[in-house]
Amino acid sequence: MIVYGVSLGIWIVTVVLSYLIKSPNQVFPLDKGVLNYLYPAGRVFMDICLTKTKMYCNRKLEQALREVYVLEDIEDVKYQYFLEKTSKIIAVLGMVLLLGLTVSFTEHVQEGKAVTSLERPQPGMGESQYQLIVQGEGRQEKIDVAIGEREYTKEEKQEKIQEVFEKLEEIIIGKNQDLMNVTSNLNLETQVEDVTILWESEQEELIDISGEVNLENIYEKGEEVNLKAILSFDGYEEEYLITVRVLPPKENNSYASLQKELEKQNSKTQQQVKLPKRWEGRDITFYPVIEKISLYIGGAGVLICLLLFLIKDKEIYKQVEQRENQMLLDYGEIISKLSLLYQAGMTITGAWEKIIVEYEKNMLSWKIIKKRYAYEEMKITWQHIKDGRAVAKSMGEFGRRCRLNCYLKLGNLLEQNIHKGTKGLVGLLEAERVDAKEIRMDVIRKRGEEAGIKLIFPMVGMLGICIIVIIIPSFLSMKF
Repeated sequence: MIVYGVSLGIWIVTVVLSYLIKSPNQVFPLDKGVLNYLYPAGRVFMDICLTKTKMYCNRKLEQALREVYVLEDIEDVKYQYFLEKTSKIIAVLGMVLLLGLTVSFTEHVQEGKAVTSLERPQPGMGESQYQLIVQGEGRQEKIDVAIGEREYTKEEKQEKIQEVFEKLEEIIIGKNQDLMNVTSNLNLETQVEDVTILWESEQEELIDISGEVNLENIYEKGEEVNLKAILSFDGYEEEYLITVRVLPPKENNSYASLQKELEKQNSKTQQQVKLPKRWEGRDITFYPVIEKISLYIGGAGVLICLLLFLIKDKEIYKQVEQRENQMLLDYGEIISKLSLLYQAGMTITGAWEKIIVEYEKNMLSWKIIKKRYAYEEMKITWQHIKDGRAVAKSMGEFGRRCRLNCYLKLGNLLEQNIHKGTKGLVGLLEAERVDAKEIRMDVIRKRGEEAGIKLIFPMVGMLGICIIVIIIPSFLSMKF
C-alpha cells in the first residue's frame, strides 16, 4: 500500500507541475481530451529519457511515418507520435496506481481486522472453505477450515412442510373443479420444493397412489376417499389426511485438532460459527487470509502499457496500407491526365504542374480534408524541380518514394524518356493507362473479398439463430 501511495503521489505532483510550468509556445498534438493535460508530463519524460533528434525509431516505423505524414518534418512527426504514446502510457499508469492503492488499502484494512465468527452457508449451498491465520503467543500459522452447511431447525422443517401442504390442494387437483368434485385423475406429486410426499389411499380401487381415478360403479352422489399424505423434509415428516369426493363421470497441521473442532463443535442450526478466543490454554486470534490482488493489478498495468505502445505502431502500419490502396486507386486517374495533357501539346513538366494546380484547387473549393497521397508526392517532386533539381532524377525519385510497382514503372518510364527524348512516350502512356484499369479492378476486387470475409461472422450468427428458431420448437413438440 505504501508503494502504491508514494508512486501515485509522485505521479500527481509530476503531472500537475508539468502542466503548470509548461511553455505557452509548446506545440502539442491535436486536442485529445484528457490527454491534453498529460502532454506536458509526457514532454518532460521524453526530454529526460529521449532527445528530439536521437529518438529510437526503427526503420520500418520511420518509413511508415514518412509515408503517412507527407510534406511534414519527420523529426517533428516522430516527436509528436512518441509524445502521444507516452502520454497515453502515463494515463494508464495513473489509473493503475489509483486502482492498486484502493485495493491494497482494502486488503490492509481486512488483514488487520480480527475475525470472531465464520458465516455458515445456508442449507443446500454445500460447505464453505475458509482460510484463516491463527496467531497467539508468538506463533502464527495458516489453516483451512471447512464449515458445513446449516441444518434446519425443527420449527423450520415444520414451517416448510406446512407451507407445502397449504399449496398441495392446488397442485393435486389437476383438471378437476375442486377436491369435492373429482371426475378425472389427480396429480399426486411425490416431490414439491425439496419436500418428499408419500401417498396412501384407503380405497385404491377408486384412487390409487399414482392419482389415477376409477370412475366405474360410482354412485350418483359420489364416494368420499381419504388420502394420506406423508410429507418429509430433511429427516422430519408429518402426516396429513386429505378427503376427496369422487363423482361419476359427466356426460361431457498443529492446529489440526482446532480445525476439526471448528468443523463439528457448533450446532448446525446456528446462523454463525463462533470462533474460540483460547485454545489449549493459549489466547488465539483469527484473521482472514487476503489474496493480494493489488500485486496482480500492478503486473496487469505494465502489460497494458506495453500493449498500448505496440498497438499505436500497428495503427500507423494500417494507415500505410490504406495509403497504398488509395494510391493504387488514384494511379489510373493520374496516368489518364498525364496522357491527355501530353497529347494536347503540353510538356511532361507542364502537365505535371497542371495536375498539381488542379488538385490544390479542388482541395480548396471542395473543402476536402483527406489528402491524396499520390498527389502529395507529386507536389514534392514539383517542388524539387522548382528548386533546380534535374527533372529526370526527380521523376525517378518520385517512383521510389511511392514504393509501389506501378509508380516505380511510371517514374522509370518518365526518367528514361526525358534522357532519351520523348519519342514513343504517347504509346507507353496509353499502354500504362490500360494496365492502370486492371490495377484499379484488382484493388476493388480485393476490397470486395475483404468485405465478404467480414460478413461471414454475422451470416453464421444469423444462420445459428435460424436453426435454433426452427429446431427448438420441433424438439419441444416431440413426445418421448
